[in-house]
Amino acid sequence: MPVDEILYNAAVGLIESRLASSEWATAAALRMDDESIRVGIVLDNINSGAGLCAEVGPITQAYTEGRQVIASICVNRAKDRQHDLVLAPCGLCQERLALWGPEVEVGAADAADPRGWSGRRLKELNPHYWAASFSDDGHWPTTKEHAE
Repeated sequence: MPVDEILYNAAVGLIESRLASSEWATAAALRMDDESIRVGIVLDNINSGAGLCAEVGPITQAYTEGRQVIASICVNRAKDRQHDLVLAPCGLCQERLALWGPEVEVGAADAADPRGWSGRRLKELNPHYWAASFSDDGHWPTTKEHAE
């Protein structure tokens, strides 16, 4: 599975190296088609409108490099909690990841899994993706179609 402990640990490692003393932190790790990993951390700002999701950096890096994103995980850590949370991508990041299609796997909270999270395909999170309405057969737009 593309969403695994290696991807999870990459996000946690970024939290520990960049924001270990913070009250809370969020980091993401994305796996590319060549198995390489890109990481990013939430851009917090006193002006919340200037903040960015943790996935934004690695998503734009992948797009810039012409890489295919196959998996993404977002981890949130707060000092007042016993464990980290894996967060499913917000609606904006689902839209950003949709550039690579419905098969992109993302981490999502899952109480039935001993880790507290599991991998889900974007099409499972968003089975009625709006942009599929514009195709004759209901397919998700390709990366090229998104740019047209």
